[in-house]
Amino acid sequence: MDKQPEFEGGYEQFILYISEEVKKAPEGTFDGIEDKVFIDFIIDKEGSVSHVSLKNPLPSGAAKELKSILEKCPAWAPGQMNGKPVASFQTLPIKF
Repeated sequence: MDKQPEFEGGYEQFILYISEEVKKAPEGTFDGIEDKVFIDFIIDKEGSVSHVSLKNPLPSGAAKELKSILEKCPAWAPGQMNGKPVASFQTLPIKF
């Protein structure tokens, strides 16, 4: 890949987005989760997040909320290969 996908404002801004959205989740959604959670997802050629999957088992409410947060995130600048946008696979570690 010539150019990696990029979230507007960079990786730190993406983490801030996730953090803020987790805080907005219904009370108790993420209570008791202490392990690092790994999330796989695809950033498609248009910059949208899709195919979100969790590598760690989470309570169903927490898993559903986390997937929703990622799927509704603002568009990324997609990765590029040979000057053309391409879909790319990403893994995100999150510590609650």
